[in-house]
Amino acid sequence: SGDVNVVDQAMPEAFKVFVSNSLQLLMFMIVIGSALPWFFISFPIVFLVFGKIVIFFSRSSRQLRRLDGILRSPVIADLTVLLNGIRTIQC
Repeated sequence: SGDVNVVDQAMPEAFKVFVSNSLQLLMFMIVIGSALPWFFISFPIVFLVFGKIVIFFSRSSRQLRRLDGILRSPVIADLTVLLNGIRTIQC
């Protein structure tokens, strides 16, 4: 219940920030485009390249997290066994 309240309070503020930043970006683009018309021509190309880069790195990040979890799994299991053994020795 407490987590839901935190989300209910944080989401409207985050949405307001998102809308504000989006509108600022749109206005900046319009001002820059009015001064430099070639900006409107190059923007879709830059946007597509950026999108490809984001997709590539998000996939790479997901695979690295998965590999990190696989590599840490035996270490965590060994550490758990070690800690359980220490409790047995202390008793």
